[in-house]
Amino acid sequence: MASKTLVDGVSSAFISINNRGLCYGDGLFETVKVQRAIPEFFDLHLERLNTGCKRLNIGYDETALRSEVAQILGMCSHRQSVLKIIVTRGDTPRGYGYPENLPGHRIITLDEFTHDYQEPRRNGVKTVICQTRLAVNSVIAGLKHLNRLENVLARAEWTDPRVVEGLLFDTNDHLVEGVMSNVFLVKNQQLYTPSLSGSGVAGIIRHIIVEVLAGELNLTVNVCSISRELLDEAQEVFLCNSMIGIWPVIAINERSLPVGKITRIVQESLARKAVADE
Repeated sequence: MASKTLVDGVSSAFISINNRGLCYGDGLFETVKVQRAIPEFFDLHLERLNTGCKRLNIGYDETALRSEVAQILGMCSHRQSVLKIIVTRGDTPRGYGYPENLPGHRIITLDEFTHDYQEPRRNGVKTVICQTRLAVNSVIAGLKHLNRLENVLARAEWTDPRVVEGLLFDTNDHLVEGVMSNVFLVKNQQLYTPSLSGSGVAGIIRHIIVEVLAGELNLTVNVCSISRELLDEAQEVFLCNSMIGIWPVIAINERSLPVGKITRIVQESLARKAVADE
């Protein structure tokens, strides 16, 4: 299926060559799972987008964006789709500087989602530790910004089709995230996840696990710096993002891991929460 795309509310597949999202990665994006034309956890995605725009001082018309999302979802004819929302600072001439009150641009795409993630959710996935290190920058830490070059370089490190994700450490040798996911460890019946205070993306599913599911399941969750030693001591590891849900990790490099009880409990609880959100 060809993408359905709206650029500032107009059906188009083109943006200006002066768009700062293209020129500098000056913008943010959200990737939203859509089930039967209903976007999962949409309010949380929009809340994160708004928070990011405020932190970066990017102005955009939220009312128009909501209307455009409703419009493009009205075109949805597939059981499962992926909605991508991009907000950039807008168009400017050459140079890093920009005028105040620049109206942001909205780019919304809808594609059929054809990946079947039931098998990796059930049986788990193999991962590797990437050599690429994430820069530490608290100003943009946590944001889902358009500057993804570190992730692109990390993803190029492996070609083995049996490996589906890479784990990323920062320049201080602390675990941050997966190339496309957030990471949780289980040790002594407690959850651990990187704090993301210096780099990484604060994912929606991560937020739900930390702020909602852990309390409902009476699980202690530790948001903290995670060393290689703590990762090696983990009894369970799982990955999460909005499209994959939760994937148990069954291997990190040559080390094997079980699909553990805590991972299954959180996985099942998230599945119930996603259905309730529809």
